[in-house]
Amino acid sequence: MDKKSADYVDPPAIASHERAVTHIDWEDIATDRAGNLIIGDFGNNWKNRQDLQLYVIKEPNPFQTLKTEAIKKINLNYPDQAEHLFNATNFDAEALFVKNGK
Repeated sequence: MDKKSADYVDPPAIASHERAVTHIDWEDIATDRAGNLIIGDFGNNWKNRQDLQLYVIKEPNPFQTLKTEAIKKINLNYPDQAEHLFNATNFDAEALFVKNGK
């Protein structure tokens, strides 16, 4: 993915109705074997988020596309996180990776 593509996926450029991609605390972007972008919106520095997600979108062409939408939203959680308080530990991720294209 080149710098122009990374800049294009700025939050204001991505909008649609029920498949809207919102920006709360994006941490990383990866690609799958189909060339889709996987955006990790799972930043949780304050340990209080309950809406962690991965968004899968087709990589837009910045010269032709004004908006795009999620192909898929994947909700995430930490099963052992009983409370969403700042003093909780180890409930934050900073990166993602794709293994074997998925």
